[in-house]
Amino acid sequence: MPWSGLRVNQREPVGLDLAPAQAAYLARCAWYGDPAFCLDHPLLKCLWTPAAAGRFLACFDALTAVGREDPAALEARAAPLLAGLFLARIDGKSPIEYVTREDDRDRVRRVAGAVLRAGAARLVAPRLTQASGSIYVLRSKADIPFVAENRDLIHKIGVTTLKVETRIAGARLDPTFLMADVEIVATYSLYNIDRARLEKMIHRIFAPARLDIEIEDRFGNPVVPREWFLAPLDAIDEAVEKIREGTITRFRYDASSASLVARQ
Repeated sequence: MPWSGLRVNQREPVGLDLAPAQAAYLARCAWYGDPAFCLDHPLLKCLWTPAAAGRFLACFDALTAVGREDPAALEARAAPLLAGLFLARIDGKSPIEYVTREDDRDRVRRVAGAVLRAGAARLVAPRLTQASGSIYVLRSKADIPFVAENRDLIHKIGVTTLKVETRIAGARLDPTFLMADVEIVATYSLYNIDRARLEKMIHRIFAPARLDIEIEDRFGNPVVPREWFLAPLDAIDEAVEKIREGTITRFRYDASSASLVARQ
C-alpha cells in the first residue's frame, strides 16, 4: 500500500503525502491488518509485568513468524511503524493505561525515537526489555559419596550474565562447583529484574534445602559452597515460573515434601 491515499478504517482516503515515520502515527487506524498493529502490546506489557517478559517476548516472536509476506520486507516496514505506535501509545490520543511509571514511559520514548532516527529495519530494535541474565541449574559429577548417592536431587542454582558454558569452564578447579565437572540441567532467561536481587531471591526460597557440605580447594583450604540444594528439578521449575508470574512471595519451599507450598 502506498504512503499517500491511505484509508482510515479501510473506508475513507486520507490522501496525505507523508514520510514513513510520519505515517507511522496513523498506522493504528489506517493500517488495518498490518502486523505492527498487533506487535506493540506484547512489548509494552513487558514493562507492565516484568516477571512475565519472557512470555510476552515469545508471543511477539510467534506473531512475527505468522504470515505469507517475505520476512525481510515485513521487518523493514513494521519496525518503524512499531516505533511510531510506541509513541502513539504513550503520548498520543489513545494512551495505554498499564504503563504508568514515568521512567518506563521515558524508556518507550527513547527506544522509539532511536529506532525512527536510525531507520531500523529489524524487529529486534524496538524491544523494551533488559535481560537480567540466566538462572542455571547444574548437576555435579563429583565422586563425593553423598553427592554421588543423591546426584539426581542435588542441584546448584546460580545466576549469570555470561553464557552458562563460559561460567562453568574450569569447574573442576573451582570449589564453587565442588571441584568437579558439572552437567547443565536447565537454564531460564529472565527480564527486567535486578540480577543480584534475583539470585538472592532464588537462594532464599531454597534455603531450607541448602546442602551442608565442606570441601577443600586446590590449595587445601576448607570451603563451604552455598549454592547447592537438595531440591528436585520440578520444584526449581515451579519456583522460576512463579518468579516470572510475580507470585513467588506467596509460596515457600518445604524440604520435607520437596515442593513449594502456599504460605499460611
